[in-house]
Amino acid sequence: MENAELKKVFQQMKKEIISLLSPQKQKPRERAEDDSTGTVIPDSEEDVGELNRDSTFHLSCETVREQLTNSIRKQWRILKSHIEKLDNQVSKVHLEGFKDEDVISRQDHEQETEKLELEIQQCKEIIKTRQQGLPAGAVVEDLPANAGDTGSSPGLGRSHMPRSN
Repeated sequence: MENAELKKVFQQMKKEIISLLSPQKQKPRERAEDDSTGTVIPDSEEDVGELNRDSTFHLSCETVREQLTNSIRKQWRILKSHIEKLDNQVSKVHLEGFKDEDVISRQDHEQETEKLELEIQQCKEIIKTRQQGLPAGAVVEDLPANAGDTGSSPGLGRSHMPRSN
């Protein structure tokens, strides 16, 4: 019975998380449920009797439990508010559209991809040319470990390739 209030708070948080993260966004619900005082009321006479027997210890436990519950609720409201603000910002961006400097056009992306593919092909040709000049046994041993990477190794002849921006 001690954890009943915390379980109730966690169940409410779980429901709100599901509603916040669901794909079907609805308007934020009123926080009437969150604004409760968080006072723990004993559910049975047994709890009341326990309060009378060890009132000092139990009172401090009740106080700590109440403070913990209130702290969890407060933190949850802050988190929920932050999530709602972020959601509103995302919605605003989608409604207003993206800024031009934030998004690259599809055509520019495709052109850049083609340039990079051409550069990769040129690097492969340079590697083949250099391998042909090496002795047969040295080809495998002298190749850098990242020779297949796209121009990450210095000395692959990138300076010989035309660069257009």
